[in-house]
Amino acid sequence: MTAPKKSIWIGGVSVVIVLVATPWLLRGRMQRLSQDDLDAARTLWRQAGVTDYDVDIEVSGAASGRYAVVVRGGQLKSITRDGEPASPAAGDQWTVEGLFRTIDREFQMVKDGARELNMAEGAQLIILGRFDATRGYPIDYVRQVTGSSQSVRIRVHGLEVRETREQESARAGKQKIRGEGE
Repeated sequence: MTAPKKSIWIGGVSVVIVLVATPWLLRGRMQRLSQDDLDAARTLWRQAGVTDYDVDIEVSGAASGRYAVVVRGGQLKSITRDGEPASPAAGDQWTVEGLFRTIDREFQMVKDGARELNMAEGAQLIILGRFDATRGYPIDYVRQVTGSSQSVRIRVHGLEVRETREQESARAGKQKIRGEGE
C-alpha cells in the first residue's frame, strides 16, 4: 500500500472509531434533548416544590465563569461570578427556572433555523443534556454548533436544598407533637 493510500485508510478508520466510540463514551452522561425531555424535567422540578436552594454552576463558552447562586422563596437572593458579587438583575438566568428558560430559547433557535447565531451554511445546532432523575433540574447542558466554536456548556456542580426558618419551625413542631403523643 502506498503512503497516500495508507494515510487515507488510517484517517478513514480513525473517523469510524470516533463515530462508534463517542456514543459509548457519552453513555449515561448526556443525550440529545427534545422539547419533551425538557418539559418532563421541568414538571419533575415543579413537583419537587424546591423553592430554597443554593446552586453551583460552571459555564464555558459565552458568559464563562463559575456562578454561586442563592434562591429563597423561588426568587434569586444573591449571585457571585468567579467569587465576585454579581448583579442579581443579570443573574435570574442562573436559577433552575432560568436554566429551563435558557434551554427553551435554545429549542426556539433550532425551530427558527438558528438565524441569530449566524451559522455557516450546513451547520447544525445540537442540544445535549442530562437532568437530575429525582428533582429534574439540569445537571449538564451543551449547545453545540457543528463546525464552529459557538458552543456553550452549563454544568451544575451541586444543588443544595435549604429549609427556611418557617419550614424548620414547622418540621420541629411536627416532631414535638409526635414526641408528645408517644
